[in-house]
Amino acid sequence: MNPNALFLQINYDDHREMCDALNIQVLPFFRLYRGAEGRACSFSFTNATIKKFKDALARHGSGSRNLRPAKGLDGSELAALASRGLISRNLVGNDSSKDGVFSTRR
Repeated sequence: MNPNALFLQINYDDHREMCDALNIQVLPFFRLYRGAEGRACSFSFTNATIKKFKDALARHGSGSRNLRPAKGLDGSELAALASRGLISRNLVGNDSSKDGVFSTRR
């Protein structure tokens, strides 16, 4: 496995409304982010997609590191969460990496 990969887990039952807002319908579900570039890809993980997962880690987990703050959720995802009252509407339209919203700083 890639030593630079960071895996985070969310309990679907505890956060069902958030998962619905982000169109996560089949579990397990993966979103791969690559630093300041933001989301690289996303997909449901099944026996048929194991190779896709390994290929995505190899493709997006290597190469030069971008030292800028990591980009988090995009505007439409933030809007979907705000429309359900899961996050403040003040966060929608802001640069999520600047505000640290759903982002990782190294």
